[in-house]
Amino acid sequence: MHLTLALSLAISLTPQQNATVKKLENGLIAPCCYTQSIAVHMSGEAEQMRHDVTEMVADGMTEQQIYDHYKAIYGEQILMVPDGIAGRIVFSTPLAVFIVALVGLFFILRRFAGARPAAVRLRSATGSDEDWQALLQRVRNDVEKGP
Repeated sequence: MHLTLALSLAISLTPQQNATVKKLENGLIAPCCYTQSIAVHMSGEAEQMRHDVTEMVADGMTEQQIYDHYKAIYGEQILMVPDGIAGRIVFSTPLAVFIVALVGLFFILRRFAGARPAAVRLRSATGSDEDWQALLQRVRNDVEKGP
C-alpha cells in the first residue's frame, strides 16, 4: 500500500499534469464499492488506480484515453459522470422534474390567490350593504344561540 504511494510521489508532473490527475481521480469511481471517487476512497484498488492514473498522465495519455481505458475494463459505471446520452438523461431528469414542479406550484398558488374569501363572495352575492348587515346579524344570532 505504501509502495504505490511512494511510486506515485517519485513521478514528477507538471502543474497541468497534476491538475489532470486530480480531475481524473475525481471523475473515476472506486470499483470495489462504486460509492466514492478514487480521490477520496481508501481501498487498495482506489490507491492502485490513483497510481496508475498518475503513471498514465506522466506517459502522455489524454484524459479521454484514460477514461476509455477504465470504461473498457469496468464499463460506464466507473465514471462519476456518465458519458453520452445516458449522462445527459441522468443529470437532466432532476432539472426537468424541478421545473415541472415549479410551474405546477405557480399555477396552484395563482389559483388560490385568485380565489376570494367566502365572506367577500357572499357579500357580492347579496348586493347591498343593508342585505349584508342583515345576513351578518342572522349569523351572529345563530352563533350565540348555539346548536
